[in-house]
Amino acid sequence: MASLLRFILRLLVLEPVSLINTLQGFVMLVGTIILLVLTIYKAGGLAAETETLKTIDPKLITPKGADNIFSMPFMFSFWILVCFGVIGLPHTAVRCIFYKNSQAMHRGIIIGTIVMVILML
Repeated sequence: MASLLRFILRLLVLEPVSLINTLQGFVMLVGTIILLVLTIYKAGGLAAETETLKTIDPKLITPKGADNIFSMPFMFSFWILVCFGVIGLPHTAVRCIFYKNSQAMHRGIIIGTIVMVILML
């Protein structure tokens, strides 16, 4: 009975959900790239964008932002939560059960980190 249940879950739940998640991730990645390219294009390029921000407030182009709202402890906690904390979320942890082996999990973490770096740029 357990083997039948495992087979049904894998065939009808796990694989379709994995494919849908992959498709949704691809759509989000393509959408982010399109949004980035169009934003840079509409602003007249990165140099024009930077100059516009500099004329509004020179601190807008610094890592800490206007009025130093992004302190180093805040940024460090943000990096930890976005890059590593996502693994501990319930919907992510449930999917970690189905990794083939630890090598596949480590490869997924590396690929996920690279994708997050691209999206955060």
